[in-house]
Amino acid sequence: MDGFFRRIWKEYGVDKVITIDRGTFLIRFNTMEHRDKILSMGRVFFDYKPVVLKPWHIDMDLNKENIQRIPIWVDAMTANRDKLQYARCMIEVMIDQAFPDIVRFKNEKNEIVNVDINYEWKPEGCRKCRKLGHDETQCYIKEKSSKEALHKEPLNTDLMQKERDAFSKYIQAHKNYMQYLRQKAEASWIKEGDDNTAIFHSCIRKRILQNNVYAIRDMGGVMQDTPEGIQGAFVDYYKELLGKAKEGRTQEKLKGACNQRELNEMRKYKVSKVYSRLKNQSLPQPWAENIWSRYNIPKYRLCTWLAIQNRLPTADRLAKMGSTIDNICPLCTNEEENNNHIFFECSYSKGILEELKQWLGIIVKSNQLQKILRWIRRKGRSMRIQKAAWNLAITAAVFLVWQIRNEIRHGKGKKDWQWTVEQTKYQVKTKINMKERSKMTETQLLWIEGL
Repeated sequence: MDGFFRRIWKEYGVDKVITIDRGTFLIRFNTMEHRDKILSMGRVFFDYKPVVLKPWHIDMDLNKENIQRIPIWVDAMTANRDKLQYARCMIEVMIDQAFPDIVRFKNEKNEIVNVDINYEWKPEGCRKCRKLGHDETQCYIKEKSSKEALHKEPLNTDLMQKERDAFSKYIQAHKNYMQYLRQKAEASWIKEGDDNTAIFHSCIRKRILQNNVYAIRDMGGVMQDTPEGIQGAFVDYYKELLGKAKEGRTQEKLKGACNQRELNEMRKYKVSKVYSRLKNQSLPQPWAENIWSRYNIPKYRLCTWLAIQNRLPTADRLAKMGSTIDNICPLCTNEEENNNHIFFECSYSKGILEELKQWLGIIVKSNQLQKILRWIRRKGRSMRIQKAAWNLAITAAVFLVWQIRNEIRHGKGKKDWQWTVEQTKYQVKTKINMKERSKMTETQLLWIEGL
């Protein structure tokens, strides 16, 4: 559908086509004038099926947009009686009505004439849930009722067979749908590429390097740095460990990590419990719930996660690795570039953050990333929608600032900071309205509509 829309409206500047659901698309044009022009041009048909066009607005609930009528048209040759063999027309019908096979009409001689009807396409609608795309035999309501009946009669073999058949149909339908999504994603990737490929593969390479053993000290204290020496050191260690009597085995050594009171409190001694004490596992970071929120876009999450741990390849970190990159910040061109400066001490990124804080009502004086996330985290559960919007706005700002920084470094020019603010506002409004509008309270609706 992306190619279809871009082909028929190529002169009107289609900026982006987003798939909301099966059969539902959100199309963004470069200007409002182009959008209004498209809406005024009339009907669009894809594979003999009408495409219903509606202007998007902030109060639109895409999950509750029920289509009850299908548009009507009559071609010019039928209207002018230029076709003698058959008449071809389109009429507006209700999606749940029966479709007649014969039309009776009275001609000019006052005679009753029967005309057979052949349909090029019929809307496949369900009378139970009043939605398009399936009929009553495939409706999920029926499958749900059979499942409830099986709970009441768990030994009924007929219901058990129906449940197995329904589950098999669902698995096959889900498999087909996921295959469709994978093919679509591959086609989009081939066409548009991935702006995050470099940072993704950089992280993967670093993880692979961390998992490799390049040198190890053997039991005699000699450093082994060849593959044969490393392999021999491991083999000798485990031969020594597993070949001893039970008294000298690891289980007895691990007990030394616990005092007598802790050992007495264990109903049954487990090596795993003692081992977890020796691993010195790090505690979950408090900012994790901000970054890994389900409302945040995946590439925003990854970039913010790297930024908050000071692991992005900024100029100061690259200099430590031996790179000769210019250490002046490309955003403000005044101070040295480092993680804290970019997020958000730089005059460029600071202007973006202050504008977003004022827009969303984030009342925190500090511009440090961790302190802003801590302020959001301390808000109560009653502010769930507000917290989701705040987290999404901050992670979006981090990603877009880093993206602009990279574009400047690679000679693609510098975008105005107002562009970044508008992009962030658009992402926040669209994402929150799409995911949570039907679950919002009246107070939350008023807050999101006031943005």
